[in-house]
Amino acid sequence: CKTFSASLQPLFQTRFADLFYLGENRFRFTENGLKGWLDAQGKPLLEATFQDILPFRHGLALVRQNDQFGLLNANGQAVLPPVYQALAIDSTSGLIK
Repeated sequence: CKTFSASLQPLFQTRFADLFYLGENRFRFTENGLKGWLDAQGKPLLEATFQDILPFRHGLALVRQNDQFGLLNANGQAVLPPVYQALAIDSTSGLIK
Protein backbone atom coordinates (compact mmCIF):
# COMPACT_ATOMS: atom_id res chain seq x y z
CA CYS A 1 0.00 0.00 0.00
CA LYS A 2 1.33 3.48 -0.85
CA THR A 3 0.47 6.49 1.30
CA PHE A 4 0.34 9.89 -0.38
CA SER A 5 0.84 13.45 0.81
CA ALA A 6 -1.70 16.22 0.13
CA SER A 7 0.20 16.97 -3.10
CA LEU A 8 -0.13 13.28 -4.08
CA GLN A 9 3.57 12.58 -3.64
CA PRO A 10 4.23 9.10 -2.19
CA LEU A 11 5.18 9.31 1.49
CA PHE A 12 6.10 5.67 1.91
CA GLN A 13 5.21 2.15 0.82
CA THR A 14 4.14 -0.47 3.34
CA ARG A 15 2.86 -4.02 3.51
CA PHE A 16 -0.21 -2.89 5.49
CA ALA A 17 -3.33 -2.32 3.40
CA ASP A 18 -5.53 -0.65 6.01
CA LEU A 19 -3.69 2.51 7.05
CA PHE A 20 -5.60 5.26 8.83
CA TYR A 21 -4.18 8.74 9.51
CA LEU A 22 -4.31 9.52 13.25
CA GLY A 23 -2.83 13.03 13.14
CA GLU A 24 0.59 14.07 14.49
CA ASN A 25 2.19 12.36 11.42
CA ARG A 26 1.16 8.93 12.70
CA PHE A 27 -0.69 6.17 10.82
CA ARG A 28 -2.59 3.30 12.44
CA PHE A 29 -2.24 -0.16 10.92
CA THR A 30 -3.77 -3.54 11.75
CA GLU A 31 -1.85 -6.80 11.98
CA ASN A 32 -3.38 -10.05 13.23
CA GLY A 33 -6.44 -8.14 14.46
CA LEU A 34 -4.45 -5.70 16.62
CA LYS A 35 -3.41 -2.11 15.96
CA GLY A 36 -0.07 -0.31 16.01
CA TRP A 37 1.30 2.85 14.43
CA LEU A 38 3.82 4.02 11.88
CA ASP A 39 5.55 7.37 11.51
CA ALA A 40 5.35 9.54 8.37
CA GLN A 41 8.19 7.52 6.76
CA GLY A 42 6.40 4.19 7.33
CA LYS A 43 8.67 3.15 10.21
CA PRO A 44 6.85 1.18 12.93
CA LEU A 45 6.77 3.14 16.19
CA LEU A 46 4.35 0.94 18.12
CA GLU A 47 3.90 -2.75 17.50
CA ALA A 48 0.38 -4.05 16.94
CA THR A 49 -0.60 -4.73 20.56
CA PHE A 50 -3.71 -2.52 20.87
CA GLN A 51 -7.36 -3.39 20.32
CA ASP A 52 -7.91 0.15 19.08
CA ILE A 53 -6.11 3.48 18.65
CA LEU A 54 -8.23 6.59 18.11
CA PRO A 55 -7.08 9.78 16.33
CA PHE A 56 -5.07 12.36 18.25
CA ARG A 57 -6.88 15.09 20.16
CA HIS A 58 -4.87 17.81 21.83
CA GLY A 59 -1.67 15.81 21.19
CA LEU A 60 -2.93 12.57 22.76
CA ALA A 61 -4.25 9.32 21.28
CA LEU A 62 -6.76 7.20 23.18
CA VAL A 63 -5.79 3.51 23.12
CA ARG A 64 -7.53 0.31 24.22
CA GLN A 65 -5.46 -2.67 25.29
CA ASN A 66 -6.85 -5.73 27.11
CA ASP A 67 -10.19 -3.90 27.42
CA GLN A 68 -8.51 -1.08 29.36
CA PHE A 69 -8.01 2.51 28.16
CA GLY A 70 -5.00 4.82 28.23
CA LEU A 71 -3.47 7.86 26.51
CA LEU A 72 -0.28 8.00 24.47
CA ASN A 73 1.65 11.01 23.19
CA ALA A 74 2.94 11.20 19.60
CA ASN A 75 6.16 9.40 20.62
CA GLY A 76 4.11 6.42 21.82
CA GLN A 77 4.86 7.10 25.48
CA ALA A 78 2.05 6.44 27.96
CA VAL A 79 0.79 9.69 29.46
CA LEU A 80 -1.81 7.50 31.18
CA PRO A 81 -1.19 3.75 30.93
CA PRO A 82 -4.02 1.55 29.61
CA VAL A 83 -5.38 0.56 33.03
CA TYR A 84 -8.66 2.53 33.09
CA GLN A 85 -12.18 1.15 32.52
CA ALA A 86 -13.23 4.36 30.74
CA LEU A 87 -11.39 7.43 29.47
CA ALA A 88 -12.21 10.31 27.13
CA ILE A 89 -10.65 13.57 25.88
CA ASP A 90 -13.08 16.47 25.59
CA SER A 91 -12.75 17.72 22.01
CA THR A 92 -13.29 21.36 22.99
CA SER A 93 -11.39 21.82 26.24
CA GLY A 94 -8.91 18.94 26.00
CA LEU A 95 -9.82 17.87 29.53
CA ILE A 96 -9.43 14.18 30.29
CA LYS A 97 -12.52 12.53 31.77
